[in-house]
Amino acid sequence: SWIRVSSTLYSAPSIDLLKLEIEGAEYKVLETLIQDRPDVKAILVEFDEVWHVKGTRAHFFRIRDASRALIRAGWRLAHS
Repeated sequence: SWIRVSSTLYSAPSIDLLKLEIEGAEYKVLETLIQDRPDVKAILVEFDEVWHVKGTRAHFFRIRDASRALIRAGWRLAHS
């Protein structure tokens, strides 16, 4: 079962840094953060599949798409 990260963040007035190291659920959590728009100043994401997927480049496109979605939602990339 899923719990939306945003639902746990609303108890804090503002989050300075949200670190996501969640072993494969990054895309779903980022999607819900973009939808829910909690007051998060910076998001640090480790895309785990970069280190575990061999022989394909499909993960680069997923990371690119997630990065673009974050930019469209108003966040800026510090490193891509």
